[in-house]
Amino acid sequence: MAAVGSMELLARIAHERLGRGCDLAADAQRGEWACASMEGGRLQTALKLRTLEELRAGIAAGRCVVTPDEGLPGALVLHPTAALAALVGGGLEERRPESLAPIYLREAAFVKAPAPRTIPGP
Repeated sequence: MAAVGSMELLARIAHERLGRGCDLAADAQRGEWACASMEGGRLQTALKLRTLEELRAGIAAGRCVVTPDEGLPGALVLHPTAALAALVGGGLEERRPESLAPIYLREAAFVKAPAPRTIPGP
């Protein structure tokens, strides 16, 4: 088994289809998109959150944007396949599962639950 990032796969398939660099975008919910730049089938920048308006402005200015999600007019929609994941994963160096870590693009925001209350009985 190998862990392969979805944006890494998107970069590979975008390079195969376009043969040039572009921006990658995946819907991160809350009106934001996780974005990175790709060149030569590899990610060139770290993931960064961008708004839909920023992406639309880039597309209107002529930027090539590739996404696996619907809802971004003017972007090229591509879907990485399981076969591509197997191909990419087969070429990765072995990593221990405990070395894998999630990528957090947003600050954690939560409200602590109130202390439990006692409900008087009958």
